[in-house]
Amino acid sequence: MAFSYVIDHSRRFARVTLSGPVHGHEIAATMEALYQDPNWVAGFAILWDAMELTELLLDRPDLPLFVEIQKKYVAAHPSREIILVQRPLDVAMAQMYALFMKTAAHKVFVCRSEEKANELLEQ
Repeated sequence: MAFSYVIDHSRRFARVTLSGPVHGHEIAATMEALYQDPNWVAGFAILWDAMELTELLLDRPDLPLFVEIQKKYVAAHPSREIILVQRPLDVAMAQMYALFMKTAAHKVFVCRSEEKANELLEQ
């Protein structure tokens, strides 16, 4: 099941809202759904809003799967991904994903405030 998201054409980004317990396969499904959405435009940013996340349930193959999805949809890649997190464990996992994505066509940023996320979206 994919998480809900909203594509904002005026600001050129999609906001994905993650809440409650989150499984890696749900994040993967959301990535694919977003890239297949006819309203998605390559070069838009993605804001992963995980401020209401209560439990991050990742399995060993999840991070490499996320990278594989990014490679599969390289023609639809975002300009940047911004991961908005609160809990220290979520920050660490988001930073690990950012490391996995170092060779991607776009950068991944991790932040802990809505203000910083908005600043990154405006760049």
